[in-house]
Amino acid sequence: MPPAFVSCAAVLVRCNNTLSMLLALETKKALANLYVLGALEPMVRWYGMRLALVVGPHNQQVASLRRQAASKPWVDLYENVANMADLMSSCQLAVSASGSTLWELFALGVPRVVLSLAQNQVPLAQAAAEHGAAINMGDAADLDPEDLTKACERLIEDQTARQAQADAGRALVDGQGALRVAQALKEAL
Repeated sequence: MPPAFVSCAAVLVRCNNTLSMLLALETKKALANLYVLGALEPMVRWYGMRLALVVGPHNQQVASLRRQAASKPWVDLYENVANMADLMSSCQLAVSASGSTLWELFALGVPRVVLSLAQNQVPLAQAAAEHGAAINMGDAADLDPEDLTKACERLIEDQTARQAQADAGRALVDGQGALRVAQALKEAL
């Protein structure tokens, strides 16, 4: 895990008028960001939130996402972010794919709702939910927008749930795993 995620201060899991939500669903083929952005819009506007929409270099929908972000004053578009730890730490809630981004959100203690964009993400999403470290929405292709909104609202409205999820994530990932593996290998030699 990059050092920035280990050294970043833990996120305060409280919500107020300046609640920020991270949307990070990097994918090469799906329209996941556009779909989820549309699904979340009524809730984000209702709560007066800011939405940090992250777009990486492989997203084939970047032109559409730029147009959508430009037309929505509550969306801040971030392309090819150099310091994801800082951006993630500035958000009090995340909707994310259940890939490597999920590990980073665990380390930072950002409460999260996860979707699986590929079959290899399903086991992590399920395990995260079983450990209380995420709300698993299942396969993005089967996503019900109303269910996603309800899951996000549960976290927004319930500070205890947000804190429990943040703590569960930090218990799973402390950013020191590589060091423990190296120490175990050294001891085995």
